[in-house]
Amino acid sequence: MNDSLIPVWDKSLEKNKIRYFTKELLIESNRAAIREKRNRKFSEEYLYTLEDDKPYIVADSSFHKKDEMRVLIAFNGYDYDYLDMSLLRFNSLPIGTVSDDNCIIPEDPTITEEKRPYSAGREWEEKVVKKPVRKQYNFRKEVLSAYSNQCAVCTVNIPKILRAAHIIPVVNSSDDTVNNGICLCINHEVLFDSNDLKITPNYEIVIKENSNIKVEFNKIRLPQNLEDYPSKENLTKRYYNK
Repeated sequence: MNDSLIPVWDKSLEKNKIRYFTKELLIESNRAAIREKRNRKFSEEYLYTLEDDKPYIVADSSFHKKDEMRVLIAFNGYDYDYLDMSLLRFNSLPIGTVSDDNCIIPEDPTITEEKRPYSAGREWEEKVVKKPVRKQYNFRKEVLSAYSNQCAVCTVNIPKILRAAHIIPVVNSSDDTVNNGICLCINHEVLFDSNDLKITPNYEIVIKENSNIKVEFNKIRLPQNLEDYPSKENLTKRYYNK
């Protein structure tokens, strides 16, 4: 694996060390970028035209987003391009040593193999997990205001022990509107979450059989404004699917 030295701006390694791809690793990493729907990737047809016995140097690298690296790959002295990859995959790349005559001494393959999460050349896939950013403070404030700071199934009206309960969990619907919330005291929120207390699409309160749960109404106490009423569609989904 001989190559004239290419300018490198990666400051994360010692002066005479250099990260590189083999052609096989470059194709593998590119396929991972395609599978994982990353932004920067190459045409596989182009990669197959590359020389086999040559190191493809990581000239520069930077954190592109959380747990993702954007690497600048040198294909020759004037042709550079970017590839996005996971931090784990980046850290598993081989690190060669630059010799006195500007050649790359490759890393021992057993060391490279030990850095990979799976042995025997087995590939892996990583996913970017997307989670909703919960605007919990605003949601709670709006729901409690809609219900005039009182539990919808009892007379508790102490704000510090009231909760804004989601009808459909926000992780399943991304719905942080007032219509996906009901004001409940701590006790009734726990029962609602455990499904021991259910609310029908017609706002009736249904208690689990053989329980000692007590409520003060047959139907929930609704907000003053019609536009703040809990969504019947969401109540239907929750009532019949849980």
